[in-house]
Amino acid sequence: MATPIEVFARLLSPAEARITIDAPADAVFAVLSDPETYPEWLAGAQRIRRVDDAFPAAGTSFDHEVGPSEAATVADDTKSLVCDPPHRLQLEVHAGPMTGVVEFELVPTDKGTEVRFRERISGRLAPAMPVLRGLLHLRNRVSLGRLKQRVEPLVIPL
Repeated sequence: MATPIEVFARLLSPAEARITIDAPADAVFAVLSDPETYPEWLAGAQRIRRVDDAFPAAGTSFDHEVGPSEAATVADDTKSLVCDPPHRLQLEVHAGPMTGVVEFELVPTDKGTEVRFRERISGRLAPAMPVLRGLLHLRNRVSLGRLKQRVEPLVIPL
């Protein structure tokens, strides 16, 4: 049985969703590293306003609007923390008062690429992670399903 400390640590850990996409890691990473595609597959992403020319290089950023609909958005920004193509992209996201860290890890498999999407709340609202965990997990599962639909048609079978 888990101790209370172990349970608390688990509740504060990143929410993680996974999916296997029938495409090489390079093709998946190409979409993940292009913020202009985010409104097509990332749940809550509404508009991309500006993207640094060198994005997704570490330290670069993009400005965006997030929210439940185009009529109800918050204008914010995302900064690249780690870019290791085609294996890993880590971003620091801002949406209103929320700050978080999002990580995409791409793992080649015999069926394509497993995408591991991790997200955690950081900053002053980090204690809200246990409350938001389920919503983040659900949103990220939906997003990964959309990412799969976005990427797979782009891949030409050999």
